[in-house]
Amino acid sequence: MRLKDKVALITGGARGVGRAFAEAYVREGATVVIGDIDLSAAERTAAEIGPACSAICMNVADAGSIQAGVDSVVDRTGKIDILINNAALFDLAPIVDITPASYERLFSVNVHGVLFTMQAVARHMIAVGKGGKMINMASQAGRRGEALVAVYCATKAAVISLTQSAGLKPHQVQDQRERHCLAVLTRDLDRYPRSFESGSGSNGLVLWYHERRRS
Repeated sequence: MRLKDKVALITGGARGVGRAFAEAYVREGATVVIGDIDLSAAERTAAEIGPACSAICMNVADAGSIQAGVDSVVDRTGKIDILINNAALFDLAPIVDITPASYERLFSVNVHGVLFTMQAVARHMIAVGKGGKMINMASQAGRRGEALVAVYCATKAAVISLTQSAGLKPHQVQDQRERHCLAVLTRDLDRYPRSFESGSGSNGLVLWYHERRRS
């Protein structure tokens, strides 16, 4: 069991890729807390996965909810070793039909959620002084523009940039001993991610971004 005694917070873990992460992490011995805006769905998922998985209500579009969620996980488990920033929204529209409401909705979850959940967990990990890992879910859409999904592409480009930026000084959220800190993941979750070298920091936190393909 590669994750024995580790505690993982997975946002948007009630279904889909987030649920797959939760199931895999529990199989590897981790204690998993699913943070999801749909608490009832998250609780059902946690119950189906087993006693090592629990759920909290967490709205990543709201900074107060993020901090409350992180505090709740720490109160329950004593720590957070791993964060998976998985919560995200998707929308379709040509440029001429994009609405401010859709734009704000996607950026509030896909970018605000990633940044401020990462911040809240990083502050906890740094205070504890034992380091940890943070995985930010991106997309190939973040590397190029695609028809009808301009806003989604922009949010995922922001996730990639935020992750890269967080690993640079003066943020210091990467361990000098762990230089392979950025990864690309396709839909094949069983394939080990290809790693890229990045700069180093001093607090023992390692950042990843995972790309997923849309079918």
